[in-house]
Amino acid sequence: MSLSLRDLLHPEALKAPLFGRTKEEVFRELVDVLPISDESLRQTVLTSVIKREEEFSTSLGDHIAVPHGRAGIDVSSMAALGVASSTIPFDSLDGKPVRIFVLLITQPEESKIHLEALGAVSRFLGQESVRESVLACRDVQTLWGLVEEFGGS
Repeated sequence: MSLSLRDLLHPEALKAPLFGRTKEEVFRELVDVLPISDESLRQTVLTSVIKREEEFSTSLGDHIAVPHGRAGIDVSSMAALGVASSTIPFDSLDGKPVRIFVLLITQPEESKIHLEALGAVSRFLGQESVRESVLACRDVQTLWGLVEEFGGS
């Protein structure tokens, strides 16, 4: 059984709309909704994501980015999903700005889980109708409904 987006997310780890205007502001908003109570660990996660983004853009194209990092979290993986109300400039391969962000965090030694999580995101957002519905979301309840409906495969 492969990992699904619904396995990675919970309703509190959604943000719609995102208010940040830069990549770093959006990353901070998404890290802030992760279930991490320790402020030091939260900062470690944010730093890991920013460093990874500096290496190479995490944009997938089609207004989607999957910023990710690795940190010593309590579980093997966690994610946050957010939709920006306006486009965020991003070093995307297709040149398009980004509106849909899926932040993934895995433990450093969890390479298999990391790849499965990326696959779960791809299966969910690879469907054009789902992507369009996500882009239309203005609140977390609607966004969670889409995850519930389409994020289980």
